[in-house]
Amino acid sequence: MSISDPNRVPADGPAAGQSGRSDKRQFRVQRLLPDDYRLKGIAADLLRGLTKKLPELYPKWCYDPTGSEIYEKITSQPEYYLTDCEWRILNSYSSEISDVANASTLIELGSGVSKKTVRLLEMIHQRGTLNTFIPFDVDETALVRASKKLLLEHPTLDIRLLVADFERHISSLPRSNSRTTIALLGSTIGNFYPTARLAILRSIASWMQEDDVLLIGADLIKAERRMVNAYSDSAGANESFAKHALHVINSEIGANFDTTSFTYEVAWNPIEHWVEMFLVSQQSQSVVIPTLDLHLEWPAGSRIRTEISTKFTNEFLNAELSAAGFTVTNRWFDGGSDFVLLAACLDSTMTADSGR
Repeated sequence: MSISDPNRVPADGPAAGQSGRSDKRQFRVQRLLPDDYRLKGIAADLLRGLTKKLPELYPKWCYDPTGSEIYEKITSQPEYYLTDCEWRILNSYSSEISDVANASTLIELGSGVSKKTVRLLEMIHQRGTLNTFIPFDVDETALVRASKKLLLEHPTLDIRLLVADFERHISSLPRSNSRTTIALLGSTIGNFYPTARLAILRSIASWMQEDDVLLIGADLIKAERRMVNAYSDSAGANESFAKHALHVINSEIGANFDTTSFTYEVAWNPIEHWVEMFLVSQQSQSVVIPTLDLHLEWPAGSRIRTEISTKFTNEFLNAELSAAGFTVTNRWFDGGSDFVLLAACLDSTMTADSGR
């Protein structure tokens, strides 16, 4: 099912994997993305990104079935500490977190239903209040695969897959009169530039109701080597993910990047407080993208920034969430204070001022 109006939540489609049993609910798929949304989005971002002084790509388009599989490999690499840190927080403070996140609806933004999401879901579900789970991602394949597994563990849970872009479609989330927890885990928020990051947080705040809770994971600034190594693993999973961006552009847009001529580099940017990842061309090449009427001369040594991962301080996180209309109510750290999981609610002063 696809819809032409990206701002309208469509009616539920037919239940996926219908078994005919009346004692089990099946997950349902709702799509906010028109059929051509991905191609148009890639094209628009390419035209915007590749013509900048420092050319850049936008990693969300890497999350097709292959890209999602590569990302899962990244999270299992020993250098990639973020997943283990957040996992330890969820396990060490499970009782406290489930008390704060206690809700009848859990909405998870952007992870493709990772094992951390499953753990959070289990924690809230054990309290007996959770009845609806809404995973929200641009990659439908990853959502469907993960939701099939979830049904085995939680056969009575109402799972509603929402295939959408949370940079644009948060306002179209289905509403409920009951308490909702929105989870943005894995330091996903750090992959966005400051303006986009603030816009996303403000969209979430505008959608939320007074008793709702936002759970957000964020990576903290630490030793430079450790931060950089997380994105330059010895197995090459991060490099494969970066180069997959070029494969996507070539196969879906018709570009002619020579993917074998690029090397992968990672650097810490102390001014912007982010780790940035690059592909560096080792030879001169002419890149043509006929569908965009774009012809680029790519000298040897040219760099494309493929992704950023912002690292935070607690003070900076408080300031950003406050600017978006939130008040931080709880924070949990892993044992080494490398990573933080925050709980936030709507700022009561701003809520009162806005009449909500």
